Amino acid sequence: MIVKIIIFCLIFCFVLIGIIISIGYVLYKADYAESWNNGSYIVYRKLYEIFRKTWMILKKIAKRIWDFLKKWVPVLLPWLYEAITGKSLPPNSEDMVREYVYLLDSELDELVNALDGRPYIAPVLAEPPVEINHIIWVHINTAGLNPKYKGMTPDELKRLVKNVIKGFYQKNRSIVNTSIYVKAMTPCEVMIAIPVTQKADDFLGNQERNSNMTLDAFTEKALTESIPDEEVEIKDDYWL
Repeated sequence: MIVKIIIFCLIFCFVLIGIIISIGYVLYKADYAESWNNGSYIVYRKLYEIFRKTWMILKKIAKRIWDFLKKWVPVLLPWLYEAITGKSLPPNSEDMVREYVYLLDSELDELVNALDGRPYIAPVLAEPPVEINHIIWVHINTAGLNPKYKGMTPDELKRLVKNVIKGFYQKNRSIVNTSIYVKAMTPCEVMIAIPVTQKADDFLGNQERNSNMTLDAFTEKALTESIPDEEVEIKDDYWL
């Protein structure tokens, strides 16, 4: 097959050269060129310009077609698939929803209580969890950090919070190593992000590696300087 292609290309080149020389000779005989050599060059330049302009036009057409397909195929493909098969188009693996990360209200209370003493004192939800861009945000308020963890670094405390929540999912959902991200942390608050899809997981992972999601109100300085030196006494009327 390759040999045939090479032979075809050689024959095409020889034929094209022969046509150029022949037309150049005709131009020379018709006094449009000083010599057949000059006439052949004129023909060559004309053909080159024609091919160049044709190529530029084809490139523009191809780019417009590609831009159209890139914009509309993702929109039309699910509709066409559903119209032909009567079924919804399966999502990409990175867009598949991790149903197991969703928790009932009672389970959410258990998750928050799992942080009680490890490392927080009396943790409670600051507000109902919200899902934004396939990320569940859990904001928790606390009465402070358990003093026995005052020797731990901020990274170690964040890792402890991650492991406590991962342990909760492992115990209640039999899921090992759930993706958990501690986006912000102080003695009195912690912001936890739980990705619902692989795309969201990759996004949070990149953010964490690049340290682009640190919130000014949640600083490591506040975390390390606000740990009490003595045991905190929790009274019965704490919620009053």
